[in-house]
Amino acid sequence: MILLDKLSCAMTEELGNRDIIYFIDTNNECPLEINKKKLGNKRTNMLSSSINVMNFAKVSRKKWAPVDENTPLSRIKQFHHWEYSNWSNKSKSPLTEMKKFGYESKITINVPCAFNPNFYGSFFMLFEDEVVLPQDYLFKLEKRLIEFQHEVIFKQQNLLNPIMDYQIISEPERKTIQLVASGASRGDIATECFLTNRGVDYRLAVIKKKLGVKTWSQMVFLAANLGLIQSN
Repeated sequence: MILLDKLSCAMTEELGNRDIIYFIDTNNECPLEINKKKLGNKRTNMLSSSINVMNFAKVSRKKWAPVDENTPLSRIKQFHHWEYSNWSNKSKSPLTEMKKFGYESKITINVPCAFNPNFYGSFFMLFEDEVVLPQDYLFKLEKRLIEFQHEVIFKQQNLLNPIMDYQIISEPERKTIQLVASGASRGDIATECFLTNRGVDYRLAVIKKKLGVKTWSQMVFLAANLGLIQSN
């Protein structure tokens, strides 16, 4: 995880919450079949406002996310208040874990991704007190978070691609795609990536299988659509 800079401190002060987590995820239109429930614990690049909330997120994802019914709801709803009344009779729950880190409530707000229609930006907002935010305030908050997202992505876009974040495509594979897109020959790719020609063919076959394509041109087109190719 990566700590957000002064921007997040100003943001949390402005919104009155204690901490914030931001990451980009794939939406339903993304041309890949991704089982987020299985891949969630592989996520690496979440931006957060404090070390405390980083540690909370690690514990929450590993221990509670697979069994918390709020998890799938937070992915499909524009605004979601994480509700734990159904856990009230249990000595251990996601809420008791949250309280250990000093939080009483959590709200998720999902906004359109600032640079790719296949993705969306997700904000987890942690509060020290139990809060209920009015609907009109949530819409105002959404507009502010969209602005905030633009500011963050301007600095961190290369770190926020969920296809890389879930480790679906590795950094060496991304480099290979980039070389293909630039017009490099098989021999050039082999030299640049320290592979044999057969190794290049194998890597490309693996990439095409992961992306569900058959040709180099389809691979490059989809990779560009998923933000895997960096413009010079």
